[in-house]
Amino acid sequence: MRTSDMHGLTKFFIQFVWRRPSFIIGLIITLIGIGLFARLAYQQFLYLQGQSLSGLFVFNEIILPLAGLTIIFQIMLNVLSGVLIVPTFRSNQQFSLFQQASIQPNQLLWALYKTTQGFASLPLLYFVGIVLLLSIHSPLDISRFGTTLLGMILIQLVIGWLILAICIIARGVLIAIIISAVFISLLIGLEVSLKYFFPELLWHGVFLSFFKLREGSLVLGGLATYSGMFILAGGLCSLLISNHLAATKKLPKLLCLVGMVIVLASGFIPGQLDVSQDKRNSLSENLIEKLNSDANSLNVFAVVDEESSREEIVRGFEIIRQFIPDSQLSFKSRQALAPELQRAGEYVQFQLGELQQSVAYPFEQEVKLVFESAIRQMLIRKQQWITFVEGHGEASPLGKKSSDLGIFYQTLKDMGWPVAVQSLSSMPVISDNTQLLVVASSKQQWLKSETELVVSYLRQGGSLLLLLDPDSIIPAAIEEYIGISRFPGTLVDWSGYQSGTPHPAIVIVNQTSQHPIMNQVKSLLAFPWSSGLKATENLSDGVTIEPIVTSHKGVWTEFDIEASELSFDKDQGELQQVFALAMTHYNVKSQQKIIMVGDSHFVSDSAINNYANKQFALNLVSWLTNTKITQDTMNLSLDTSIEPSRWGHFMMNWVFCAIFPAVVLIGWWLGFAARNRSGLRANNVE
Repeated sequence: MRTSDMHGLTKFFIQFVWRRPSFIIGLIITLIGIGLFARLAYQQFLYLQGQSLSGLFVFNEIILPLAGLTIIFQIMLNVLSGVLIVPTFRSNQQFSLFQQASIQPNQLLWALYKTTQGFASLPLLYFVGIVLLLSIHSPLDISRFGTTLLGMILIQLVIGWLILAICIIARGVLIAIIISAVFISLLIGLEVSLKYFFPELLWHGVFLSFFKLREGSLVLGGLATYSGMFILAGGLCSLLISNHLAATKKLPKLLCLVGMVIVLASGFIPGQLDVSQDKRNSLSENLIEKLNSDANSLNVFAVVDEESSREEIVRGFEIIRQFIPDSQLSFKSRQALAPELQRAGEYVQFQLGELQQSVAYPFEQEVKLVFESAIRQMLIRKQQWITFVEGHGEASPLGKKSSDLGIFYQTLKDMGWPVAVQSLSSMPVISDNTQLLVVASSKQQWLKSETELVVSYLRQGGSLLLLLDPDSIIPAAIEEYIGISRFPGTLVDWSGYQSGTPHPAIVIVNQTSQHPIMNQVKSLLAFPWSSGLKATENLSDGVTIEPIVTSHKGVWTEFDIEASELSFDKDQGELQQVFALAMTHYNVKSQQKIIMVGDSHFVSDSAINNYANKQFALNLVSWLTNTKITQDTMNLSLDTSIEPSRWGHFMMNWVFCAIFPAVVLIGWWLGFAARNRSGLRANNVE
């Protein structure tokens, strides 16, 4: 059969299905269903975003549920287009006409398959259009979207053959629909049951493999399963139609055999690739190195009630098991615990050797980050701590005020740092496992014993992060040791205020030094109510003082920051120049590192998420502790927010769920009416 004849046959099938009102009704339901779900998910995300909830991700909240719904509609249109062609033509004895026209069984089968796959692709294209619109308003993980799309296509290709086989077997439209629905339900139930009751079974499945792909993980065995199922199901369809048309069955049998072998062998194919941008399916290199040096096995004990919760925890555990093969996972429901333990709620407990770490459930982060953070905390706990000094009115990591450091504290914990808060008066000793001491803007006088304790810690080479506001109090002995002091007054940035900052006392920094601390700081920095810093003249041998963040030359030191009108007054001794806002103290001989920042507000809960403030704060810790901070340890997820435009908002709310389906319906109706008029004119002519 010529290629042009094949195209003509495919075109004939497409027109046959497209002109059926039942298919158009199904298509309109599909478009409205996908559009309406996208609208509701979009509105819900914007509402939750407005509530400043943590753990929001566009991909998880909108795209993944929408992908699942789209797969359902893909299967529905696949079934609908298939049953409109095959059982209808069989009941009318029209397949014999194709045979008389010298159309080979495989050519007929391929034309049928292309037709059904074309119609089944319509929901997929609609899904892609919605995601592309979202990608304009939120920086999505394109690699993860690519693997999700790949999984949806592979499911469609495999299920398409299976549905076509059912349509060939069934003797009526209704019977074909019922058998298809029952078969798909049984297939999903079988795969879930095998995964639940036999987790070690080497079977990837059609739908189970998609769960890996949607997370950005290319499992080679899963891809092989899709390939084998495609060949096996295609061979089965070819065998059925060859049997119906009394044609040779050698090639179909060979395809079935090859497909079966590939499916069986796929369970033994190792390896997977993590293509997601945030490496959500693999551990950081730093953590892998630490795990390789630790001989203990990991035991995970989860107390959760819902089955969906177990699936999330299993996904995190499977990531860990790639690197700790002898890890163990066990579950219990709260009802199985003693009454006094049930009140603790749902949680996941990690045990690495003698170390334990518990995390409340539901998680506030991606499951991979929760597992990684828990393991990192246990490993680091063996070594060093970050200690915040309290007792002098400092900004507290445990406080709830906007000037406190709760977000910074939680971020450090998520990175795996054990963080302590210590009063030097009640506990007059700095532990040997203190990696970094943090003093965040003391407002009260220190005791002499406290000063001597910190100076002794510094003389032994301890690292210090000192955050000072204009009204902060710090013992002179500590300032003298560091070799950095403050200019009097509060820095005022009038040009920043004219550019849109809420107060002139917020200094905006857009130019930074080439110091390693400034790596990955690719945005502005904001320092509210800050002090300028300067190096003292008398420095110890081997000590270098270096500014790492400086203001622009228009900033001045304001002595009366509460005045109703602020202006530079040189006569009062105010200075207008470039000021250092953060300086490092580095001792070449002892390798000691100290940083003084003329502001504590930049890392407070009210300002840490402004511009690149959090990145800068974490970089300070990185340099002081000689710990590399990577993007995955910071949990810098891409799609944590949507910035809707007016036209994008209109598209999500109205176009996908109403306007476009209406246009399709009107267009089809106009075509239907035109065909009827043409038919009437032809009858009148006759």
